[in-house]
Amino acid sequence: MKYTKIAGIRRGFEYQDAQAIDLFVRWLMNPQLYRWVKLEADEYGYLDDIVACRNDETIECIQVKYTLHPDDPKTNWTWEDLIESKEKKPPLLKKWFDSWKTIKKFHENVEVIIVTNKSPTGSLYSTIGPSSEGYFNVNLKRLKSDKELFSKLSKIAESKEELEKFLKDLRFNFDRDLETLWEHNHYKFVNRLSGTEEGWNSLKKTTREWTLKRNEPPPDGKIYFHHVKKTALWVDPKPLNQNFPIPDDFVLFDSVLFEKIVSKLSKSEGGILIFYGTAGVGKSTFLSFLYQELRKKDFPVIRHHYYISLTEESYYERLKKIEL
Repeated sequence: MKYTKIAGIRRGFEYQDAQAIDLFVRWLMNPQLYRWVKLEADEYGYLDDIVACRNDETIECIQVKYTLHPDDPKTNWTWEDLIESKEKKPPLLKKWFDSWKTIKKFHENVEVIIVTNKSPTGSLYSTIGPSSEGYFNVNLKRLKSDKELFSKLSKIAESKEELEKFLKDLRFNFDRDLETLWEHNHYKFVNRLSGTEEGWNSLKKTTREWTLKRNEPPPDGKIYFHHVKKTALWVDPKPLNQNFPIPDDFVLFDSVLFEKIVSKLSKSEGGILIFYGTAGVGKSTFLSFLYQELRKKDFPVIRHHYYISLTEESYYERLKKIEL
């Protein structure tokens, strides 16, 4: 496929938005995950794409790298690629290290997470391993066994000890496909969080605005949980209305049987009573009437039913719950 000159830039920004949305969806699913999040956090140097403060005060610095051609072997990363200077610019690993070092002056625990749709190969592939968090961590033992490579990497730091500390805080998340990211998070937002299409579009739009406007949301650009909930038009699940309406013209089908039922329920003998019949004969209406009468007699009663009345205010909520 042939792309325009600006395709890489535009898709790169979209990829960064998709990573932010991924974080926000995970946050909505687990409100205790973060204290705050900031996008385009310039004060974090070359680790500024997405910065998140976890509840344990660990700072996650998520840096995003995108390529238009992830299937091209030439775009795969080796350690040599990460320490190579291009166009007189500092190597990627050097920029990440310097920013990490500065951030460590202010935060005790820092994780550097590099997210990309590229793949590892060669020296990088052979010196990383999967972690329980779903990332790839650096295997220092394997890396240090290649003395020549480790010596090259050490040039980005003042000491090998300092380099090791940085590599222990470094995480990789490879092969993160853009379209798959959108699909998976859209599915989780709609089907697991009961979000709406309007809420999904609002979250995407506002996320982009947060990356473009400095100090948005005010005053300092830090995004808190209530900001994400509001922009996603997402609310906490509400209990369903259990007040099943009883028609004004309701008449007991058998008052004698009703009294026998009340008498039986008033005795602490345990057991189960089952009311059954074809649809529409009045089972739910009768049980709601029974509930009211028992409450009048100060009997402790708990009820729950799934009947959907077209005139009930929670009609659509009940339908949505059944779909889930």
